Amino acid sequence: MDLKQITIPTPLDVGPINVYLVRHDPLTLIDAGPKGRDSWQSLEGGLRQYAIRVRDIRRLVLTHSHEDHSGQAGAIQEASGCQIAIHGWELETLSRRGDYSLYKSLLRSCGVPQDVIERFQQGYLRFRQFYDPVKEATQLQEGALLDFEQGGLQVIHTPGHTPGSICLLEPATRTLIAGDTVLEKISPNPLLNPDPQSSEGDRSPLTGWQARITDYQLSTVKPDITDHGRVHDSTVRNPQSAFRGPTSIHRFRALSAYLESLKRLAELAPTLCWTGHGQPVYDLAWYRRGMEEFIAARQHKILSLLRQANWTPWLLSLRVFPNTEGVHKFLALSEITSHLDYAQTIGKAQLEVCDGVEYWRSVE
Repeated sequence: MDLKQITIPTPLDVGPINVYLVRHDPLTLIDAGPKGRDSWQSLEGGLRQYAIRVRDIRRLVLTHSHEDHSGQAGAIQEASGCQIAIHGWELETLSRRGDYSLYKSLLRSCGVPQDVIERFQQGYLRFRQFYDPVKEATQLQEGALLDFEQGGLQVIHTPGHTPGSICLLEPATRTLIAGDTVLEKISPNPLLNPDPQSSEGDRSPLTGWQARITDYQLSTVKPDITDHGRVHDSTVRNPQSAFRGPTSIHRFRALSAYLESLKRLAELAPTLCWTGHGQPVYDLAWYRRGMEEFIAARQHKILSLLRQANWTPWLLSLRVFPNTEGVHKFLALSEITSHLDYAQTIGKAQLEVCDGVEYWRSVE
């Protein structure tokens, strides 16, 4: 498959983003970059190297809905009339940017003060400058095949970084386009998100993605914190029991899903992983081991604090990440909530809810 990487600058802390051009019919772009003059000019210049114009694009596939990946999608569609495709769990985010109501509920349950929630909302709304509206998009599902004149790309649903994140696999060469699921030098922070499969009328703590994965024995990474932070594969024999508790929180359990996604990708044994940021990853098994060790060390620290006292996610995030500012406070809270949910999944932490606020403690 004739695949070309185009690197586009962004004004965001994450730095430049890699988008990918598939030079087969239908001419396809994978990810779009954020809205902005520099980003648009870089995209035009990158395409021009291959005698292609933006208006020639016939299909745009988005690995997820974050602004650095999807912000120019609307403008590309306007210029070319191309079809936009994204996983169904990302469609609502793509069409409802600016609606912060679900996040307010999640943040309140984490114990975040009202003035901080308002600051988070203002920061969230400022991101509107980095995207254009998408008029129409089609829904991708796990296992779908994107056909080309030569070859094809298979959709691999890899929830974690976002609920609807996808990777694209070229089966013939086992080449993977990984979006933000695999990043060479950046931890793909599983972000705080509502569970895309939960509903307002459903108050069961076992919802969405987690309800699906309990249909079979989940082989997951269970850190043994007494063994110098190393990780060992183990099986949760009764996953459903890990979700029992007095909670009505509809939060996507991002870290559990991310670890399962990494496991699935490793089983595919890709020979090359093209990433959303930075350099490609050539050894996914090595990458997975490193991520699991990193996660186990973070779990060790969080569980040590839970043994000392009960914590709200917000206060715990301030303790673990004391020097964060601005949007990084939200990222810190996202990491803490994902770790707390994971600790509950493997039976290491217990949740109690008092006046709508979460309090977490160790069960060891």
